[in-house]
Amino acid sequence: MSGWKLIKNHFLNSLVWRGGKLTAEKFFTAILMYIKNSNPFNAFDVFYFSLLNLRPLVFLRPVKVGSVFYRTPAPITNHHRRLYAIKFVLQASRDKRGLVTVERIGDIINAVYLGERNAASEKKFEYYKEAMSNRSFIRFLKYDVK
Repeated sequence: MSGWKLIKNHFLNSLVWRGGKLTAEKFFTAILMYIKNSNPFNAFDVFYFSLLNLRPLVFLRPVKVGSVFYRTPAPITNHHRRLYAIKFVLQASRDKRGLVTVERIGDIINAVYLGERNAASEKKFEYYKEAMSNRSFIRFLKYDVK
């Protein structure tokens, strides 16, 4: 499956609530129409490249040192990178008061594509900030080498 289809399916599955896949697909097409109307660029490309820009490079794995848990940076798979990018977008739209709407998600995706500061990119930067502050505890990670 191509990268576009993987991201689209992953985003759709994260939107599904109580088995409403058809509703999630309608919501997704409404998001793409909003992006198309508010941007001169191709809506598919805007959506795809904005989620590619939001993917983190590291994963914060909890490690217990003494009686304290530290979240230390660790390698991440492509599946989890997509998961976190979608999570950043949806959390940023949910942080605002009210329901998650097409306009909120569309504005966040447009802002990420244009390189503007928004809640989703701030979440990614906070994630990196925590990873860099706890990088000294990487030595406590135990990897299974096969």
